[in-house]
Amino acid sequence: MDDLRSIRLPVLSFVGEDTEFFHLVRLQSLTLPALEVIGEDFEVHHCYSLGSVSMPSLQKVKEDVEIHNLPVCSAISMPKLSDIEEDLEMYNLDALKSLSLPSLHTVWEDLILGGMAVVSDLSMQQLTKVVGSFWLYNMPNLFRVDFPKLAHVGGKTRSHPPPQSSCHYGLGDCDVEDEENAFYITNNTRLEHVRMESLVSIRSPYFAIFGNAALLSVELPLLSRFQVPKQTVSCSLTSLFGVFQNEALTTLELNPFLAEPTFWSLAKNGPSFCPSGPVWATSNCGGGTVSVEDAEGAIFGCQCADEDAGLGADFLDGFCRQGQCPQYATRVSGMSTCSTCYDADGCLVLSQAFVTVPDPMGGVAIEGSILLTSEDPLLKDVTCVKAGNRLKSIQGCLAISWSPLLETINLQQLIVVNGSIAVSGNVALNQLVAPGLEKVDLDLVIQGNLALSEVNFPALEQVGGRLSLQGMSSLQSLELPALSQSGSVFLSSNPGLEIFQFPLLRRTKSHLRMWQLNKVTTIDFPALELIGEDLVLSFCWRLERLNMLKLLEIDEDLEMYVLHSLETISFPKLMQVGEDLELYTNDALTAIRFASLKLIGEDLEFFDNTAILEFGQDFFPNLEHVDEDFEVYLCAQLQSLDVPQLRRIDEDFLLFGNPNLVTVTLPLLEYVAAREGGGMLITDNLALTHFDLTSLRRVGNSTARIGERDGSRDIRLYTGAFRWQVRGQEARPILIAHNPKLVRISFPQLEILNTGVWIQKNEKLQSINLDSVKSGLCGQFFVIRFHPSLGKGGLHVPSLERGCAPALVNLNCNSPDFCVENAPVLWLRPWSCRESYHLRRTTKTCPDPFFANLGCGRSPERCTSVFYDWAMENSYDFEENVVQPWVSPSRFAPYYRAARRHYP
Repeated sequence: MDDLRSIRLPVLSFVGEDTEFFHLVRLQSLTLPALEVIGEDFEVHHCYSLGSVSMPSLQKVKEDVEIHNLPVCSAISMPKLSDIEEDLEMYNLDALKSLSLPSLHTVWEDLILGGMAVVSDLSMQQLTKVVGSFWLYNMPNLFRVDFPKLAHVGGKTRSHPPPQSSCHYGLGDCDVEDEENAFYITNNTRLEHVRMESLVSIRSPYFAIFGNAALLSVELPLLSRFQVPKQTVSCSLTSLFGVFQNEALTTLELNPFLAEPTFWSLAKNGPSFCPSGPVWATSNCGGGTVSVEDAEGAIFGCQCADEDAGLGADFLDGFCRQGQCPQYATRVSGMSTCSTCYDADGCLVLSQAFVTVPDPMGGVAIEGSILLTSEDPLLKDVTCVKAGNRLKSIQGCLAISWSPLLETINLQQLIVVNGSIAVSGNVALNQLVAPGLEKVDLDLVIQGNLALSEVNFPALEQVGGRLSLQGMSSLQSLELPALSQSGSVFLSSNPGLEIFQFPLLRRTKSHLRMWQLNKVTTIDFPALELIGEDLVLSFCWRLERLNMLKLLEIDEDLEMYVLHSLETISFPKLMQVGEDLELYTNDALTAIRFASLKLIGEDLEFFDNTAILEFGQDFFPNLEHVDEDFEVYLCAQLQSLDVPQLRRIDEDFLLFGNPNLVTVTLPLLEYVAAREGGGMLITDNLALTHFDLTSLRRVGNSTARIGERDGSRDIRLYTGAFRWQVRGQEARPILIAHNPKLVRISFPQLEILNTGVWIQKNEKLQSINLDSVKSGLCGQFFVIRFHPSLGKGGLHVPSLERGCAPALVNLNCNSPDFCVENAPVLWLRPWSCRESYHLRRTTKTCPDPFFANLGCGRSPERCTSVFYDWAMENSYDFEENVVQPWVSPSRFAPYYRAARRHYP
């Protein structure tokens, strides 16, 4: 898809679920002329060449509209869009000059617009209600906002969830979400007037219009209700009503009947500022009950509480960064023509265009931030920008965005930038030079510069925030030979990149993410020791060699997927992965080596690695503890699994869909799902003959992570139980089903079962050894059925202690002579070998709950939808993106029945 230039689907009128376009590096236009309704999300993002989005017939989107990180997109047209049932998010659109949604009536959750460098006009003339947050932020050229009918903002709650029948196909409770709404208009430098003449109510903890330098007037004549919902707010102030720190603001019109908020501030506006309206505001023109410092501290402290806020690339990161960039630097000639701002070659020289002061390092410094775009008179007809020979530091942020004529940027002797550097959407830029740059305190972002072929910062040692190089189709080489530390690193969607070097990088505070680097064959980080959050490596199709031999610790996830040429993964010194370790869809992978790894802080997920034959002892020779799930599934050639030192799996053990798996060796495993409610999912391993866990002592706990619905819903989905049979079950079961060659199940040391047992349809199963089980089945369920080879004495449970019985017991439909020898408890007596054959024969019926009809009818396609909906709700917590087009949806009991149109 890297060469796709245009998408036009002329007759498509309806999409039932998501419509998503992302990381299409060379896509230039997107047109869906007939599309009227989208059943779930509409997303367009990280398409760095995309110039326009046209949806002339679109009327309704039933979930989110997300359009972002399109640095050269200058036109978005959705003239008939009237209803968005969840969020509207548009941000990081550097080339967009205006946005009009003339028919939009309601946004049922959040409206987020920001990070648009040249947009001057926002118009939504029919918009009457935004039920969640309302944000307009970081739009330095925004001049006009037009929301004449907007009457209500906020009030999003989940106090009245939808009925059971509409949640998860009726299989469980609807999720309850905690929401904290906010109304913000901030950091829109040219915005002069805000008039919302129809706005009546704001139901949100926070309302703030602040930091808009040119703002002259705010008119809210009908605003009579500022209501703070009764909910927990994780901020230093439980609520805030503020219009503050707008240096030019003279007029604020409020409704006289607006009640005094508990916490409010009208301080640090223009020198003659005094509001009109309610007495509490007019009697104290520039006052309030909280200071500006406390108000800003509450806003940014609430929204940016995470210490890593700003190190990612979503709208919240951009919002959090705005508070860290100083005000704009003073220009030598204001916004008028400046003949002395250019050198003899016609290049704009920053040290001549902006007022400078002496720099302690020698030379000069610019105090404040710099923003240059195509709308700026300084860049008219300019093809080159230089720092100036004497400029040593910029004490603020530097952004150069959407300047179509700009070809070169030379930062010359610039050593330090105390804020961020952002160079994006400059389609003609072919040279970016920074020979003396040593330190960037915040972010270094270079993206969507389509002609840029080389990035070389030879002296750069430290980036305090995000280092992001994305969406540059011509980039061939990247060299950062001195870089030793960065807040985070994003390197993606550079399809021509062949070589990049980070020889001295030792640590990142946050993420290291690399994807869609299709010509890279070697990734080499020879000095890297610590990654503060995630390591993600994906869609690098030619990658053959990975070197991170000194890496000791990954504080969050390690994810490696869709690496079609990588044969070996080796992290010899890695001792800890703080959260998930995910390896999947790596077609050439034959060996992995984690020689020192002892702990995985959340899940181990290993699936769809089709070339792996053995998951051998040398893969994880010292792994002792997986703090959540252990998952191995859909590995087409996997024959054996051996983890010699593994002792604990604190949540679920999943092993399914491995058609050639013969042996499982976990000799020291003692605990499965001992911390939270969970169990085992051992299904569809077509060659597995024995499943022996010889050291296992305990399985399950009393509750599942998400609550009561987990266990009962899972059991019903997988087994076809009646709702009433498993009502109140909380822990997920030991489910062993559809393993056609499985002969023996043996857990000889298992003593405590704090979950149910459901063993079903393993055609050759002859023996189930639970010799040591004493307790834990009280109130659970115990089902073993549909095993034609399971005969007399095939089930061994001699140590069960008397007590309360399971809620559901069914040992029917096994072989005709099946019975339990030495049944130790009364609830097993109907299947005891001591009972007469005639009495035992009466228990052979197999009541069928017709779940397939109730849940998905007789249609395999419908059953597949049920399966994916359930998987995405995270019940057994395996990946929601499992795609198995080669497998029918009949692996589990309900699908088996639905596909064959009969019942066993």
